[in-house]
Amino acid sequence: MTQGYILEEKQEKTYNWQVPGWLEAAQERPEQYGVLTLAYVGDAVYELLVRQHIISSDMAKVKQMHQKTIQLVCAETQAALALAIEPSLTEVEKDILRRGRNAKGGHLPKNTTAPTYRLATGMEALVGYLYLKQDLEKLAKIFAVLWQWEETGEIPVAPHKEN
Repeated sequence: MTQGYILEEKQEKTYNWQVPGWLEAAQERPEQYGVLTLAYVGDAVYELLVRQHIISSDMAKVKQMHQKTIQLVCAETQAALALAIEPSLTEVEKDILRRGRNAKGGHLPKNTTAPTYRLATGMEALVGYLYLKQDLEKLAKIFAVLWQWEETGEIPVAPHKEN
């Protein structure tokens, strides 16, 4: 029998994850990873949480789900989320966000500015750090801000975006 991912509903739109091998990974310290590695993990986790949220909203058409996902996952939204949550972060979390923002990655997408992209990378690094640390409560608080924006239809854009 193959082991799969087990999602246990904890509260509305908050999930307790039990992924095979994840508990063993908790023995490692997320701080030991480079910030771009944390961003690599965080990118996947961020998109997975957004997709999970979108499919729970009962949108019928895949095209609609894809468009909403793009809106919530884009660098501008991630950067705006980073700015919104920064005051509530611990000093360690702020450091991860800052180090991710200051990291020099390999490329810059053509549809965003460098400051916005770097801040989004910081947000992804923070999500990766919290995921590897297994701090699901903090992840839920962060994503609650995003879900609130999505619910009201008022998803802000990071102030770095050039028009």
